[in-house]
Amino acid sequence: MASHNQAPSAGASRVAPVLPCLLLGLCLTLLPGPLRAAPPADLPALTALEAKGAATAGLIVDLERGKVLAAHAPDRALIPASVVKLATAGRALEAWGPGWRFTTSLLRRGALKEGTLSGDLVLRGGGDASITDEDLWRMARSLAQRGLKEVTGGVIVDEGLFGRIACNVADRCDAEARSENAYDAPLSATPVDYNSLALTVVADAEEGQAAQLLLEPYDLPDVAVEGSVTTADGPTQLSLERVSQGAQNNLLVSGSLPPGKTLTLYRSLAEPAHYAGTLFRAFLEQAGIRIDGAVAVSEQPVAGAEPLLDYQGAELARAIDLMLTYSNNLQADTLALDLQRRLQPDQPPSLAAAGRLLEAHVAGAADGSAFPAPAGAPAPRLADGSGLDPADRLTARQLVQLLEQGYRRTETFPSLLGALTVPANGPQTTLPAPGGAGASAADGNWNRRIMVKTGGLGVPVSVTSLAGYFRFKDGGWGAFAFLVNGAPDRPISRADAFSAMRRDLSRHWKR
Repeated sequence: MASHNQAPSAGASRVAPVLPCLLLGLCLTLLPGPLRAAPPADLPALTALEAKGAATAGLIVDLERGKVLAAHAPDRALIPASVVKLATAGRALEAWGPGWRFTTSLLRRGALKEGTLSGDLVLRGGGDASITDEDLWRMARSLAQRGLKEVTGGVIVDEGLFGRIACNVADRCDAEARSENAYDAPLSATPVDYNSLALTVVADAEEGQAAQLLLEPYDLPDVAVEGSVTTADGPTQLSLERVSQGAQNNLLVSGSLPPGKTLTLYRSLAEPAHYAGTLFRAFLEQAGIRIDGAVAVSEQPVAGAEPLLDYQGAELARAIDLMLTYSNNLQADTLALDLQRRLQPDQPPSLAAAGRLLEAHVAGAADGSAFPAPAGAPAPRLADGSGLDPADRLTARQLVQLLEQGYRRTETFPSLLGALTVPANGPQTTLPAPGGAGASAADGNWNRRIMVKTGGLGVPVSVTSLAGYFRFKDGGWGAFAFLVNGAPDRPISRADAFSAMRRDLSRHWKR
């Protein structure tokens, strides 16, 4: 980085400032030129990845002293992947606060008399991505405790908050028909279990026997399980694909599992609102409430419905904790849509519009920053709230400014910090430094002194990103951001990218 101090012009004399002190007998030593601030260190391990075709960027700062410690191309705009969720989390905490809870509503369309609802029961989604099947069970139990015994109509799932959200990336579009993953779940205003299906495979105690295949939490008419798994010695070899036609989800399973082992696999589902209604109906019937009609989905707010009860989900701080820890795309993009509905209630919901709001939030983090960007630096570009869209672009400086802003907001900083991952304790397998007898002190610092969000994509290029906070050995606070984008057909492994980041950060535990 260039120094803020200006060097003298080539023709400027250095004699004149010194002459008065010579005449007074006060000058003992002539200093060679004006004092200049030392430039920040570079990031050699990160930079070395560029010899393999990668585009990289990084920035390490001391938050308390407002000092740049190391930098490499901090204003290069790269694909950020899931570190975008830092912007989503920060903006949500700013908008609602850690204790906010979204509300899912139950309403009736028809008269309710002596435990019989002569009409439809409406499940109105509130954009709460923290809702699980346990929450649906609680809602059903609450209705039963209030005396509801029969619904002569059906269950209507009200998706009016968002309407139908079009798929925004190839993975989500492809997943409308089939998927072998959970991260590509479609968006809805009434998500349940992150709009995914869970299949638990329970191996037999004896080799050669068939394993049990258990759909969680219930067998449902919308979901069919096809295939079998054999109990067999050796490594686990399981294949699970979800294939859908309309609201019907078929799970195609095969493979083997060692004796006595149990494993749960998750896959995204199609038509999640219809699935939510079907699952809710099952819980209602389990609670003793008879439902005479079918499940239906309305993409417009259901008119003429009267309230029965409101159900509040998890606190926002808890939802953000889960979103960042497990990098849940559905939670992040749902939260982005929630923000757009709050800030632009008259605009049609879309991830593109939500992304523009998050762009403004990222740009706003530069106001008053101790680490300002130079003139002409690229603006943030965000098309979603999760980082799943490869059109997203952020710089390392923008990420550090977001972290700086989060650090300065004392009312929400504990919730943000608590949602980040410490490598020694987190679910990531490639992030922690190697342990054991050969582990260095630097590796131990990495495993215990950083609190981070990771990011990763495989297409159109490999992406590994890391951003978060770290503690100096004297207890002070720093922040950093690293971005590594591979070249087409020249991917950079996550292990190699994290190793480079670890080596560069290890030079800055002391200040």
